[in-house]
Amino acid sequence: MERLRGQGNYLVVETDNEVTITYYPPSPSEAFSEEEVVREIRIVGVKRKDYVEIEKAVVVENGREVKKMSESELSLWLDYIEGM
Repeated sequence: MERLRGQGNYLVVETDNEVTITYYPPSPSEAFSEEEVVREIRIVGVKRKDYVEIEKAVVVENGREVKKMSESELSLWLDYIEGM
C-alpha cells in the first residue's frame, strides 16, 4: 500500500480494521471527452493478520455506485498495482 500512497491518483485510507483504496482515473475532459463525469474505482477490504480481504470493489460516477467490478476486472487491477 505504500506504493499506492506515492501515486497522485490513489487515496489510501486505513482504520484499525479496514482499508479503502480509491483510484481516480483521468477525467473525461483530460481523456478528450466532451461529457464531464467524475469517476473513481473504490476497493474496500478488511485487514486480516497478514493480508487484506476485499469485501467490495465498485466503480463510482458522480458520487453514485454504478457498477460492481467483476472478479476478472479486480484481478487485472490487483495484478497492475502489484507490478508497480
